[in-house]
Amino acid sequence: MKGRTEPDKYLSIILDGMDQKKTELPHYLYLSSFVSSLWKLKTHLVGVIVHGIGNYGFFDYYQYPHGSNLTIHCLLSTLYMQKDSLPDTLYLQMDNCARENKNRYILGFLCLLVEKDIFKKVKLSFLMVGHTHEDIDQMFSRFSVRLRRTPAMTLDKLMSIFEKCTTPKPLSVECDNVYNVTEWLQEYLNPISGQSRPHVFRITKGETGKAEICWKNWTTDKEYNKSIGDLPHLLKAIPDGSPNCLQESFEKIDVEVLKRDIEKAAPFFPKPEERQWWTSFFEKIGTI
Repeated sequence: MKGRTEPDKYLSIILDGMDQKKTELPHYLYLSSFVSSLWKLKTHLVGVIVHGIGNYGFFDYYQYPHGSNLTIHCLLSTLYMQKDSLPDTLYLQMDNCARENKNRYILGFLCLLVEKDIFKKVKLSFLMVGHTHEDIDQMFSRFSVRLRRTPAMTLDKLMSIFEKCTTPKPLSVECDNVYNVTEWLQEYLNPISGQSRPHVFRITKGETGKAEICWKNWTTDKEYNKSIGDLPHLLKAIPDGSPNCLQESFEKIDVEVLKRDIEKAAPFFPKPEERQWWTSFFEKIGTI
């Protein structure tokens, strides 16, 4: 509510991933025996809602590892789109997943945002197990309804369907140039422990200019606890330079089988540009 009513003071973001089974390509309306036997390209959607401002969808086809770097990429891209009007306080809500979200790299990156004076305060919250349905799930639900009525032969079409799934109109973005932030940050981070149990973290700049992390187990708890682990600060110093881009990898795609099955299905693609998309896709992954 703060983000919606006072956007000049608060930025409220929720970020989560959608079930991958619903976005495999090509996506047909009817599951015949022919369609069921095809090897499909798995795609993945990370949805982002900036409350009171807009909805976003970041699409990839597993060319990047699904971990903290992809999470940071989606968050950083979203912040960049709001760069001309960033307020002092960021409220961020994510899924309670250690591999992608709840780890020292995400916390370290948020500390960096505070030490670089991008925000004066960041509040990171995780929903409790069994109560993880939020407004972003409603956006995914509307997308699923659209997919039940509309075929998608290509990623471009899938992204177009997403942009028509709800109001206000979401913006779809294909992930590229994902930075290796975790490697860039690693030597500048102190080890931490005990971060798996709390559901709320607050990051602010202390008197020394260093980002300080406080935490509490539940949003209903009145008092915050100081620091995580034995060290007062997670971020030792601001890293030098900038992170490198991750190399795209297609190890999870059986390219030959996918190419064979797409050639089988090509006669059923209604538009020439759909066949051209797949031709360009195979050319791209063949050069990497």
